[in-house]
Amino acid sequence: MKEYTTVRKLLAPGMLAALATLMILAAACSGTKSTTKQSPDDGKGAAVEPTRYELYLERIENGDTAIDFADFRMAFSESPLYNPYGSDKLTGKDEDGLSLVRAALNDSNFAKAAEILQGLLAHSYVNIRAHLYAIAAYEGLGDVTKANHHRSMYRGLVKSIFASGDGETPETAFVVISTDETYYILHLLELQTVQQALVPHGGSNYDLMTAKDGNTGETVELYFNVDRQFAYLNNMFNNSDKTEK
Repeated sequence: MKEYTTVRKLLAPGMLAALATLMILAAACSGTKSTTKQSPDDGKGAAVEPTRYELYLERIENGDTAIDFADFRMAFSESPLYNPYGSDKLTGKDEDGLSLVRAALNDSNFAKAAEILQGLLAHSYVNIRAHLYAIAAYEGLGDVTKANHHRSMYRGLVKSIFASGDGETPETAFVVISTDETYYILHLLELQTVQQALVPHGGSNYDLMTAKDGNTGETVELYFNVDRQFAYLNNMFNNSDKTEK
């Protein structure tokens, strides 16, 4: 299994803005912390307890980024906002928000990029690429404090995935909560996807990703635990069945 040298370099100080720039340029060639809160009552006047995800957001809004990022991601997957297949879409629209952000950053329109990122992060504060682009946007605006905040969020989210396993076996699979996380990890490892297969094992479900190393041409197989995505789909289908009845 290849060493994560590239990832360690990318997570080092001074490298994240450069990564954002490279991703923007690559896409061209081929936020302010804003969060969506649930209603304080259930429509009948009864108070609703905040979700675990909302409790994390309160801590983050108060400047605390020393959180358990793995649990933060899991908490989001338990919230009503969770959609493992649509984290990059602008709320209520079909547009790819990150494409709009990249276009704004290419035009050095940092204020517009930050505004779009507000919407994306309000929907999902675990959106890794949105935090990466927010670093570039706020550095462009000269807002060091916000750039550093998003740098901390980006590092914490990425590290939490790499800390979950090495991907070599189902037992040591990377634990992800979205398709975007899977492909972003492959991107960081400079791997190009060749094939994807669903592998049930030990009561869990895994995506076995066959990929090619962009530097050596070596073929690599990595396992990603996709139980959270399956739980989302099962819940969606169950709710659909109840509606039909």
